[in-house]
Amino acid sequence: MNKYLVALLMIGSLLVVWWNNKQTLDEIYAEVNATGTITNAQAEIAQAEGLSMKGWGHGGWLEFHGLKFITDEQAEILSKVRVLELNGLTSITDAQAESLSKVEWLELDSLTSISDAQAESLSKVETLYLGGLKSMGM
Repeated sequence: MNKYLVALLMIGSLLVVWWNNKQTLDEIYAEVNATGTITNAQAEIAQAEGLSMKGWGHGGWLEFHGLKFITDEQAEILSKVRVLELNGLTSITDAQAESLSKVEWLELDSLTSISDAQAESLSKVETLYLGGLKSMGM
């Protein structure tokens, strides 16, 4: 019986350490804006925090203006929020465009060009901002 209690206490201790080391959304914003990248873990935390927001951003509103690069997996994680601003991205993949098309409001103002496939995917977004777009259909 004691070995089970010890194991339970160890698991509890690990959870406490993990929870105390979990970054806040503001810390993630600061780090992402400084480095231009985001980890999968940061994307998961931000997505969860965004979804828990109340008020106008209810359903999730994330702003990563300094983010320069994301992976396909990170795009999928972040696509679960309602409003997503990724105005630092200068390019996206077709898979990322498909994932990001699930967002209700999407800002990608640093993209200068998108392919036909990306345009087709992004056309599903209710409110889409592509302020830097100079060409389509590559």
